[in-house]
Amino acid sequence: MATFTAIKNRGGGRGALGGVLRYVQQEEKTTWEDRRLVSGWNCTAQSVLSEMQLTKERFHKTDGRQYYRFVQSFAETDDLTPQEAHAIALELVQREFPNFEVLVATHIDTDHLHSHLVVNSVSFQDGRKLHQSASDLQAHRMSNDEICTAHGLEILPPPQKQVKQKRMSTREYRSAAKGESWKFRLMNTID
Repeated sequence: MATFTAIKNRGGGRGALGGVLRYVQQEEKTTWEDRRLVSGWNCTAQSVLSEMQLTKERFHKTDGRQYYRFVQSFAETDDLTPQEAHAIALELVQREFPNFEVLVATHIDTDHLHSHLVVNSVSFQDGRKLHQSASDLQAHRMSNDEICTAHGLEILPPPQKQVKQKRMSTREYRSAAKGESWKFRLMNTID
């Protein structure tokens, strides 16, 4: 089943971006049949760090959050080649982050294929900062599901809406425990 997950940043310093880019591009994780599964969207994979930093400097937005990181994962049963998984990740990036520099690196070193998407926090076109909320993540997941369904992959079922249960207040609980609750006396009488 194809999934899409946001990864929390640990620390937001300038060195964090370089660290995550080095991690996702490790040769032993991304090489398949003598081909590196690392691509840039709106940037070049070989110079992605300097390009992202230049974009931040150009628009004077070098502080705060430096990047967003997402992982698109596939089940072993999806029967995808690493190259197909990489192409699906690129398709998602083109749809969801058209004005941002993104590095896509597909890892093949685990039981399941997965692609890391590292998104610059500043748009190269207009300098707008990217802000992600829970609803934005849900929209990304919906796009991921649409793309994966179009490629014949199984997706997770939509989450069930949770019904809000009315709970007993502390005061009601204490009076019921003492046997002084009018509600419980009424319930017992009805029963």
